[in-house]
Amino acid sequence: MNVDYKRLTNEVFEAQNKIRIMPTCFIRNLEDNLKLFKGNTLYIPGEIPLLTNEGPSAVIELIEFLKRQPSLPALSLSPEMSYASADHAFDIGPKGICSHSGSNGSSM
Repeated sequence: MNVDYKRLTNEVFEAQNKIRIMPTCFIRNLEDNLKLFKGNTLYIPGEIPLLTNEGPSAVIELIEFLKRQPSLPALSLSPEMSYASADHAFDIGPKGICSHSGSNGSSM
């Protein structure tokens, strides 16, 4: 699978800013996804079913949170932080580690 990580990074960053500025903008999508649950399993058409621990209750909780959440200012992308996180991912990812610490025990 060939993933364009730069594009993915930008899409995630843009989505984060969108939800910061307009917290209610994702509610409709979340409500649509609620209809796709059978028990704790999410059935998105054309995808492998996803068994969740929380089920639809977590989505309902998020919707209620977003309804109350005030707008926040957009974030700016930091090239230095982007480089540091990519370096960290290249360090721990191939080793199967999931941590905020480096594979040698280093930390921020």
